[in-house]
Amino acid sequence: MLEIPGSGIARYIKCLLPIMIEQSEGRHHWLLYGRACPSGDYANLPNVTCRSDYLPRDVGRIASLFFSQVIWGNIDRPDVYWSPAHRLPWFLPRKTATTVTVHDLCWLKQPETMRRVTYHLDRVLMPRSLASTQQIIAISESTAEDIRLHFDETVWKKVSIATEGGAHMPSPLPITHLKTLGIEMPYVLFVGSFEPRKNLARLLQAFQQVIKQSDTEILLVLVGGASWGQNSVRSDIAALGVAGKVLVLDNVDDQILSTLYCHAQCLAAPSLLEGFCLPAAEAMSFGTPVLASMSSAFPEVVGQGGVLVDPLSVDSIADGLTKLVTNEELRRELGAHALQHSRGFSWERAGLATLKILENAHATKKMELARYGAR
Repeated sequence: MLEIPGSGIARYIKCLLPIMIEQSEGRHHWLLYGRACPSGDYANLPNVTCRSDYLPRDVGRIASLFFSQVIWGNIDRPDVYWSPAHRLPWFLPRKTATTVTVHDLCWLKQPETMRRVTYHLDRVLMPRSLASTQQIIAISESTAEDIRLHFDETVWKKVSIATEGGAHMPSPLPITHLKTLGIEMPYVLFVGSFEPRKNLARLLQAFQQVIKQSDTEILLVLVGGASWGQNSVRSDIAALGVAGKVLVLDNVDDQILSTLYCHAQCLAAPSLLEGFCLPAAEAMSFGTPVLASMSSAFPEVVGQGGVLVDPLSVDSIADGLTKLVTNEELRRELGAHALQHSRGFSWERAGLATLKILENAHATKKMELARYGAR
């Protein structure tokens, strides 16, 4: 199943899927289901078939689980169905094995930061999916531990960990190319959706403190697609009086994104919860240190490549930012650690590990059918 462009899960699929398709050529055929499959990327590959339902984005994310995904699954009868986004379709053929990727348990740990429809979808469908699936992929040790804590043994014994990778994008351009975006001074970078879980309200308050208490000329660049938190972020910027010091960009292409990562003073990622935080791994692969929360997956993803802060404390975030933007020697030291630590993340390894898990799901399903008898 494919996701909409611009989402974190879409980026996860974009980096992972080509590796899996290439590695499995001659062994597996892929059926790509989605609202608008990027058929131009895959149409000429001999082992790929794309199916699109073209349902509207908000309606389609729900309806497809009960409509198009179900119809396609029962027509195609795939050996394995992989959901990279927490939830399985409501009904699939009995002989089809399933695998579910779990990015986080936000609906259990931070429900107040979610859209109500997303919360209810995860609350209802994720436990059902995890109970019925043959294999569960956790994208970090932290997510695997959360599954162990919140579900019984019949669920967490099915968990395998396949972490995400780092940069999978073009080489960065010289910093002068950023002038066309309005960036002509040192900057702190944020990359992600503008939803409450990303903690942008506290980041903006902390940034206001930094520019008030320091003589350092610094810009905050927020990069993210339009989402349900975008209007509140713009309101916060205006209310704090930092409009001239904050630049908001919509989703940018990978060439510009790599350039932004490379030349930033640091990446700011004070999220309340992350299952992995791909922007952190991507920034670190360019030797850019990260300001990150001391909770969820950040300690394992960031390692010694950044400064960990209390995401609930504006003062803590401000102190961390001040250290990073005023201390060049610290940035160099942390950047070196970031670059080294990021080498532990690889999309190639993730792709091979995920492909192996899907094959294990098929083998597990065959054993189940042999044990209980296929109808």
